[in-house]
Amino acid sequence: MGKAFTYCTMACLMFAGVALSQTPSPKIEIMGMSQYELAQHYGSQGTRTTTSGLNTVGKGSIVYLNAENLGSGAITSVTWEILSKPSGSATVIDSSDRVFTTMRPDTTGQYIIKLTLGTSGGTASVTDTITSAVYEGVGLMGGGSPGSLQDPKCGLCHLPMVQEWVNTPHATIFQGAINGTDPRQTHYSASCIGCHTTGYDKNASNGGFDDAAAASGWVFPSTFVDTNFTHLYNTSHQLAQLATIGCENCHGPGSEHNGDPKAISKSLDVKVCAQCHDAPTHHSIVREYAISGHGMNAVQEEDAGVNGASCAKCHNGTGFYLYATGQKISGTQSVMPIGCASCHDPHSETNAHQLRKVTADTLMNGFAIPDAGTGGLCMNCHKSRRTADTYTKKWASHYSPHYGTQTDMFYGQNAVQFGDKSITGVTTHTQLTDACVTCHMSAASGNVAYLLGSHTWKMSGPDSTGKMTDNVTVCESCHGPMSSFDDIKAPEDYDGNGKVEGVQTEVKGLLTKLAAILPKDTTGAVSTDSAAIAGNPNYLKAVYDYYYVVNDGSYGVHNAKYTFGILTRALGTLTGVEVITNKVPTAFTLNQNYPNPFNPTTTISFSLPKSENVRIMIYNSIGQLVKTLVDNHFSAGAYKVTWDGRNASGSSVSSGVYFYKLTSKDFSQSRKMLLMK
Repeated sequence: MGKAFTYCTMACLMFAGVALSQTPSPKIEIMGMSQYELAQHYGSQGTRTTTSGLNTVGKGSIVYLNAENLGSGAITSVTWEILSKPSGSATVIDSSDRVFTTMRPDTTGQYIIKLTLGTSGGTASVTDTITSAVYEGVGLMGGGSPGSLQDPKCGLCHLPMVQEWVNTPHATIFQGAINGTDPRQTHYSASCIGCHTTGYDKNASNGGFDDAAAASGWVFPSTFVDTNFTHLYNTSHQLAQLATIGCENCHGPGSEHNGDPKAISKSLDVKVCAQCHDAPTHHSIVREYAISGHGMNAVQEEDAGVNGASCAKCHNGTGFYLYATGQKISGTQSVMPIGCASCHDPHSETNAHQLRKVTADTLMNGFAIPDAGTGGLCMNCHKSRRTADTYTKKWASHYSPHYGTQTDMFYGQNAVQFGDKSITGVTTHTQLTDACVTCHMSAASGNVAYLLGSHTWKMSGPDSTGKMTDNVTVCESCHGPMSSFDDIKAPEDYDGNGKVEGVQTEVKGLLTKLAAILPKDTTGAVSTDSAAIAGNPNYLKAVYDYYYVVNDGSYGVHNAKYTFGILTRALGTLTGVEVITNKVPTAFTLNQNYPNPFNPTTTISFSLPKSENVRIMIYNSIGQLVKTLVDNHFSAGAYKVTWDGRNASGSSVSSGVYFYKLTSKDFSQSRKMLLMK
């Protein structure tokens, strides 16, 4: 029996060891190397040319390869091989046993690369194909305005798309710069050519702009005049087809394409754009993006479910691209962050900033979002996935407004309002032309340059010294000089702590009061668990509103009026206060309780002509405090609250005379009542 147990235990442990040491899952990453990445890896860019990280590369250009293990376990060995290469090629892997290595295809054609990865769990291999080609040019760049087919290059097969592209800044930036007609290019020089032309690589002979320029004898003009591009075209028609940020900048060189989709690249990966837009401090868009919620979001790898058809629209770059272009999202999408090309269409300037979409779908409660300018794009994802009034009638798994409620909050929509329709649609910032974009992409300067605003989309965060800072520049145009969001004071002491504080502080105070009443989970957070809230209709509603405000994340900045409105009503309901009417009374009143005498409950009603912090306290006949019945902030209106004849400890009180007293900043009144058992 003992030996059998020992053998069984050993077998189980051996099996467990095999299970824990999983076979590796290798991946070949063709790295995109921007100016920033080259400097990070090598100490400086030097004479190295940036790369897009595509599988289609220029002949003679460096390809940067990186070995990854998508499984568990540290990499213990790496072997790189070229299984197949074009006839006559002498290309080799520069370091065949290192995680990071390079190769330089020396002729056109396909190279099949093999990576064998070792871990403590064993070895595994994977292959990938790299197509080496030379640049052909776009085919529509004439001596004057581009648009007609000059040479059957990309435009021969993709004419409608290329004819739309010719109106974009990518198509015209080089021509406008050397002609002196582009007002943005105030410091243009020959050093800009690398990113504003096609195939530029001084270290390779790939048919790119620098090769065509050398062959034709064209030199960068010393004076910018509006005939320079015509002169370039007359010098070399082929050079003109490369004198633009064309198709091959983003898809790779096209000489091997010939209609074969495997011989050209298509990618939404940010690294394609980074080859030119990641060169701090003058071109920092990708550096800004890298510290943004979109750029830092690892949720796609941590939770593969978000790449599925129902979630990919807002959690996957390909999913959002399909949605924005009106295509169906079907099946699970490959991991792809929401990056530049998810939101921007490089082929079209139909919308401002080449955005793929600037209209927003209706909210879940049916509210049709009005023109929000470029902010309309953001609103398609930064909104609740629920219809509050129906959703909160019964508990559901993952109970919450489902994360971002920013658009709902912005328009004062789709929270639980506890029957008060007067706050529906109250707003604070709908005058902003581009809604979200107006503030979240406002330029930051000084110690927060490239750390807040622009493509970080951040309104708050650490500056270059580590100090937490708010990007208030855009706010000052309406609110005057300020250094933080909390400089905008709330109109009232909503959280009842005796001080009128900043909007964000008051909102956080209300959330703390609401959280103190609601059930908690084991971590101390407000619970969304079925056992805690499912049986209490008011808990369901108040928990929803609590997370509606928390998930909005602005703590009143997006819409202070609506935030205060829903939180005070949630608090009032949980403390037993009901709204009678939101018609504004002409005076403060404290009405006689009804019924009176009573046993065991009675209702006390009161009216407020303006927003106030209100306390209603119950005293016995000798002036001792029995219970604080109400201690909350209320908007103008008429309210009622029930006392159940119990004291602060929850015990029933004896028969006798009691007094109830209402106090606020501008009003105080007491009345007598009689409890008869």
